[in-house]
Amino acid sequence: MGYVDTSGTRVRNGPDRAAQTVIERRLHEAKVRGDVEGYIRILAGTHLYHLASKDHFRTHPGRVGYATPRDPAPHRGRRTLYVRTQGDLPGRPRDPDEVQHRVRFGQLVERDSHQEDLVIEVNPGSVSGMRFPFRDRSRFERMPWDRALWEQIADEVPPPSHGDDLLLTDRSGPLRGELAHGLACGAHLAVHRRVIWNRFGDIDTGYLNDRETLERDWGVTSTSGGREQLRALLAHRNSPAAPEIALKCRNALSEREGGGDVDPERWREFAQEVADRNELPPGLRKLIEDTVERVPVYEQRFRADGLLPPGGFVRTLAGYDYGRAVNFARWVVSARYFEPEDLVGTASTVGSLVQAAYESWEDFSAGYTLGRVLRFDDGRFGHWYESALIPHRLLVQDPESPWRTIPFR
Repeated sequence: MGYVDTSGTRVRNGPDRAAQTVIERRLHEAKVRGDVEGYIRILAGTHLYHLASKDHFRTHPGRVGYATPRDPAPHRGRRTLYVRTQGDLPGRPRDPDEVQHRVRFGQLVERDSHQEDLVIEVNPGSVSGMRFPFRDRSRFERMPWDRALWEQIADEVPPPSHGDDLLLTDRSGPLRGELAHGLACGAHLAVHRRVIWNRFGDIDTGYLNDRETLERDWGVTSTSGGREQLRALLAHRNSPAAPEIALKCRNALSEREGGGDVDPERWREFAQEVADRNELPPGLRKLIEDTVERVPVYEQRFRADGLLPPGGFVRTLAGYDYGRAVNFARWVVSARYFEPEDLVGTASTVGSLVQAAYESWEDFSAGYTLGRVLRFDDGRFGHWYESALIPHRLLVQDPESPWRTIPFR
């Protein structure tokens, strides 16, 4: 099943059993050359997913189960465990009771690698798929478990973590047109979280994890709650108001003085004039003053790191809410509060909003990053900064990045 993009292009959502992303391609290449250890090492260094019923995950949270009705028939007389990489997860239509859960490679080793009757199927039915224990086709014999090797690899290869950013593109997903453009506006977080930027099915941290995150960080426990938060993001009402007011003051002063950046002291004085004229409360005045002090420091670093060109400055922070709106909708889809069609509509709306607010992908990225660090970084240039800067560099430099292949306008 697929969707028709507004450009008229029919979009498939879900794997067609080919190697969808760079991860599946690497697995396929290792399989073809007979590099079993290399194949296992790739598995250990990537996110793996397991499908099971909602009841299973509610009853046994974090526990990997065995075959589900969607899976191929289990091997006779042997317990069969199916795991998939992101690009091999099923898309639409979704089974209403079957959900995904992210698992670590180490969980496979810890739980079941000692069982003589166990079969692990990776990406069953795909060209990247492999079965363990596996059959050596050249000798037509089944090779036994090398438990020591699996345990060694689990110890040597850490699972993906913060800082292991990766650009993942589904070759069968939307790559051109309005929908692809909108999904690309959420690419900062997709790259940082190592999820496919142009997939809109069940692909984030898993059904239970995404539900817990939404409740903890967003207060969302229902479809209506998700829609309320999404409306706030699309209206740029989720982020604090003071930084945007401060930037609007600078924009007005810049326009009045012929364009370009303005002297910080002149900006501070003008912001005070605006606050006096509008009788803003003391708390809001203080936040605006703090923004005027902090922004030039960040922008100086942005120019040094290539986020802004020489003399460039940020005109609006709306991109931070817009970029998160795409990912928020993705999480709510994964948590089963939204359907994939909701993400399609959100992405198309975000694309239009971003085009109206910014001049280029780079301009949008600087606005997104400044909104992020003003809210969370507190001048440290730490994780909240690096987790936007590294994706920015990947997205502007990688020739296969959507920011290189999809025109901003």
